[in-house]
Amino acid sequence: MPLPSPYQNPIPQTSLLTYLFPSSLPNSPLYIDAEDPSQSLSLAETHDYVRKLGYGLQEQGLKKGDVVMVMSRNSHFIPVLYLGIVAAGGIWSGVNVGYGVDGE
Repeated sequence: MPLPSPYQNPIPQTSLLTYLFPSSLPNSPLYIDAEDPSQSLSLAETHDYVRKLGYGLQEQGLKKGDVVMVMSRNSHFIPVLYLGIVAAGGIWSGVNVGYGVDGE
C-alpha cells in the first residue's frame, strides 16, 4: 500500500535543465575533481558544456528516447555527460569501469 510522503515540496512545472540552470549562473566551482582540485567546473561552465554536448549529440542523430551508455571512471565531467544526454532527449545509462565480474 502506498504511503504519503511527510514532505510536501512543490514540483515546478518546468524541464530539468531549466530548473537546474536559472538565468543567473555563478562562476564559483561546483564540480571539483577529487584527485586534482585545481580542475573544476562552475555552474556557468557546466551549462555551456551541457548545451554544446546536447546539440552535438542531436547533430549526430541521437533521438528522443535513445539510450546512451557511458562507461567511465568518476570525473567532475560526469554531470556534464549526464545532463548533455538528457538535454538531447536521451536516456543515461552509466557504468563504472571499476566494476568487475568477481565484484572487485
